[in-house]
Amino acid sequence: MTDEALMEELKSGSEQALQLLHQRYAPVIFGIAARSLGSAGADDIVQEVLLAVWTSRATYDPDRGQLRPWLLEIAHTRILNELRRRHRHPAEPPSALEQSMTSDDTAPDTAAWQAQRQAVLNSALAELPAAEGQALRLAFFEELSHSEVAAFLKIPLGTAKTRIRTGVGRLFERLMPALGPTLLVLVVGAGAAAGALWSVRSDLARHDRAVRMLSLSDSETIRLSGAEGMPAETHGTFRWHPGVSTAVITLSHAPPVAPGTRYWAWANLGGNWIALCELVPDASGRAVAIAEAPLLGGQPRMLVITEEHKVGREPAGREVARWNAP
Repeated sequence: MTDEALMEELKSGSEQALQLLHQRYAPVIFGIAARSLGSAGADDIVQEVLLAVWTSRATYDPDRGQLRPWLLEIAHTRILNELRRRHRHPAEPPSALEQSMTSDDTAPDTAAWQAQRQAVLNSALAELPAAEGQALRLAFFEELSHSEVAAFLKIPLGTAKTRIRTGVGRLFERLMPALGPTLLVLVVGAGAAAGALWSVRSDLARHDRAVRMLSLSDSETIRLSGAEGMPAETHGTFRWHPGVSTAVITLSHAPPVAPGTRYWAWANLGGNWIALCELVPDASGRAVAIAEAPLLGGQPRMLVITEEHKVGREPAGREVARWNAP
């Protein structure tokens, strides 16, 4: 999706567009800001810039300039304001900062962003009781079901569920103050090496519902296998709870999406297809999204992730991953 198309969807209030904007530009902004303000200050700049874009999205005019320079101009202004607040010399910002405003080499910025996210997550996990941390890593990073976690650890199923539930609760409590007002969602199934945190200031209540659903002792995990023609490691997960209308869907090791198409998750519930949500993979082919629908608390008959040119009433594009009820 081009920046122009992204902004058009953002103007209509699309949260998916906000997520994609965050995924595309947060590493760049973070890397620029971190050079002058450090990691903690850079986190704040990222959120301020994206919030500024969200609140002023209706006034964006592509005829007046491209999105990237506009974002970097906002970031530059916020950085200089923070330097002023810290009683530095804003009239002569570091040359590295100015160079980064026009640089297209974003790989170091992305690496710094992922390293910062990984450090925050590792620190929070290290503070958990060892048994809870082990259960969380198996359930979320190794994508094991609760029963599989119990079998692997040779503990009762109820004990495994309790460790996962309490571990998620403790982790969420630690991560919220670690990154201030930033909304944090643990990216289940995306793997720790991928950054493991998705951070965007958006609908806090919606994401809080997802985290709390994951922490329930009898939440369930369904694994979607890669479709024919997909890489062997391609797969997805569908985490849900009976009676709860919130689900978390992930996609891992997906090939790059074809131009003009999007990855979309679907569920067949009661014989009817429901379009759940778009999945936007990062550079490593990993994606996570939250879906909410009244029927999601029921047992699905089928789950599928497809590559769609246009989202209709049922899946029509190439299949990426699928699960059928036994």
